[in-house]
Amino acid sequence: MIKKLICFIMSVLFALYFVSCDTTASNYYDNEDFYTKQGEITVSARFAYYNNGTKYEALKNIDEEKYKEKTTDDGSFTIYFAVSNLSKYDKKITEIGVEYIRNSKNYDIVKETTFDLDSDFYVAAGDTRLAECNFEKSFVKMTATLDELKTKTTVSYEGCVINGKEPENNGGIGYSVKEAKFTVSSGLEGSFYIKNFTKTNQKIGKIRFMLYTDKNIPITKKAIEISVDDTIGAGKVKAYNYGVLQNNIDSDIKNDKLFNSIIMKVED
Repeated sequence: MIKKLICFIMSVLFALYFVSCDTTASNYYDNEDFYTKQGEITVSARFAYYNNGTKYEALKNIDEEKYKEKTTDDGSFTIYFAVSNLSKYDKKITEIGVEYIRNSKNYDIVKETTFDLDSDFYVAAGDTRLAECNFEKSFVKMTATLDELKTKTTVSYEGCVINGKEPENNGGIGYSVKEAKFTVSSGLEGSFYIKNFTKTNQKIGKIRFMLYTDKNIPITKKAIEISVDDTIGAGKVKAYNYGVLQNNIDSDIKNDKLFNSIIMKVED
């Protein structure tokens, strides 16, 4: 049975394409040896080192906060994976499975491991984030030269909306989902836009809406009712929070938590 460890997430978002790394720094990697899931998510080694008390200057360019910390000498192994979202839709990464990490001589450096991403690791469409994964000493098979790394990984993810688009102009009042994320209890929480496309201020009261996937599959079993009680100026847009309990989420969606995008349909 594969033991599950925790993987730390860097909060900084990186552009999809990295600037070329200094090839003289042997811990840097900019290879094409990565895993792709359905052409959507790639996971590739970006930087790695043994925790043997050494201060790695190159770490400053990857994780400056970690670089400032006191070095450790516990025999563990740290690797930073670049996780890129090549799809058109936002994703929450939940697991990174490491089948192997090998150097240029094909030596296995660590044991097979699955990392649970317990933090909120959301990757917007077209973006890349770095995940810092630490293999405890008991998972390190050998100390080897890290001149080159070959990795075989898998990745698990679920649907989410991080920064949805504002409503399209319909000549009246427009609605759209700004944010949608699953809660620990498998409910949904987030926010939605209301935009006033008219030429006069509009008083918003109680609204009822359903949530659907982009394939028109209902996410909510029954309409969500929210009292906005606000006035939106002509041409203005505002965002409001919402929450959906898990018992109002369709069972299929709740179980696999997979969707591309969410459409908000307001009922009359």
